[in-house]
Amino acid sequence: MRTISGLYTYPLKSGSGISHESCRLLARGLERDRRWMVVDENGDFVTQRTHPMLATVVTTFHGTDDGKFV
Repeated sequence: MRTISGLYTYPLKSGSGISHESCRLLARGLERDRRWMVVDENGDFVTQRTHPMLATVVTTFHGTDDGKFV
């Protein structure tokens, strides 16, 4: 038998993770996981490989549980 010992999502690609007790599974994966990314002035994505400080970016959400933001 396998056990999940930790459940994390990373709303901002290359940002820090958010720990969850539970999370909704949608057709595209875990809710709000890797939905946004940082891009430079040319539209190229930026990752921790070139910008390690992205790991310190903390994502928070303000809104309702149904996915609609205020």
